[in-house]
Amino acid sequence: MDKSTFYMTNGLLWMWPTHLVNMTTNAMMLVGRPTEKIFGSAALQLVTKDAAKKAELSSISRQAMREYTYMVSSIGDGLKSALEAFRRGDSILTPHNSEYFNSSSTGIAADALNWKPVNSVWDVVENAWTSATWQNIVGLPTRTIGGADEFFKLLRYRSVVQSRAYVKAVEKGLNPQETKAYIEKSLNKAIDPASGQALDQTALLEAQTTTFQQDLNYATTIGGSLGRGIQNLRKSAPITALILPFVKTPVNVLRYGIKMTPGLNLAQKEYRQMLSGQMGAEAKAHAMGQMAIGSLFASFVAHQTLNGTITGAGPKDQKLKQELMATGWRPYSFVSTDAEGNKQYLQFSRFDPVATAMGLVADVVEMYQKDPERDYSDVALAISIAMAKNLGKRRSSRISTQR
Repeated sequence: MDKSTFYMTNGLLWMWPTHLVNMTTNAMMLVGRPTEKIFGSAALQLVTKDAAKKAELSSISRQAMREYTYMVSSIGDGLKSALEAFRRGDSILTPHNSEYFNSSSTGIAADALNWKPVNSVWDVVENAWTSATWQNIVGLPTRTIGGADEFFKLLRYRSVVQSRAYVKAVEKGLNPQETKAYIEKSLNKAIDPASGQALDQTALLEAQTTTFQQDLNYATTIGGSLGRGIQNLRKSAPITALILPFVKTPVNVLRYGIKMTPGLNLAQKEYRQMLSGQMGAEAKAHAMGQMAIGSLFASFVAHQTLNGTITGAGPKDQKLKQELMATGWRPYSFVSTDAEGNKQYLQFSRFDPVATAMGLVADVVEMYQKDPERDYSDVALAISIAMAKNLGKRRSSRISTQR
């Protein structure tokens, strides 16, 4: 069973579009997380009268803007960490926690590659030759994605630690030289010198959130965590791995897509806790930023759907849908028209979590277009119908594109 899971899981990830989507999504999150804080803290400052809270929000905004600088300066370290994670077959920041390196997901744990120090091109060739075992070749996709995730995770982790230290140094009134030393000291405290493991749990959670690798221990309105329940099912019944090769990543992607969808996000308990301030001022800024950016984004998607440049799920009737697809039409796509009037479709369904929000908005707009006389006063009903279509039809089209 472990070998079957190993072969199937890596087989699903072998094609290059999967890796491109993973890199693109992580890059979007890397840029998007600080942007959320900037938008959210700015909005909260406009409605907050308490001077102390305004000062705290101002610090959050300064930290978010500084994060971009430290992300760029950490690229070199990120590449080194990604290569080392690839070699070890395990995450450096969070050992035994990454879904792409964990044997509970892939079936077989990746072995460390015994590479010799590289001093010439021949050393590279020798390392590649000695590592070219059947298991290493088959497991290349998960090892590669795991290394790529480590790159983005390290960039986010270091940027959060360093930017937080920078803001504190400025508030202490330190001069530039003292500030630099303070930031360096804070970063050294946040990373284990022997193993490279992350020691700052707050910054680590942010890094994991950026790559959708946070634990599924979130709060729910009714019952326990569905994601955790699925994980437990995977452990107790390994055969389910053939149906659900990954759990943590898709669940976190879906939940983040919900956070970015105005209206629907209020149904999520974790989001409501963030928005109410129960999880701290920074989490509240994220929630407010997600609402603001999500609203702007939803307006744009609705406008483009009305103009016909974005498609939703399409007809409910499968015969009509097949006839439409025979003309070249595709669900959940950007539509462009060339000089001769021919339409090209570029599907966005794989670019989650943004695709989830886009798909839901496009489906709601299409419902209004197809049946404008229907009473849609119950917005929650319209969203729930759209979400059912989105999670069903869009996921099936996403699976088909991977094959």
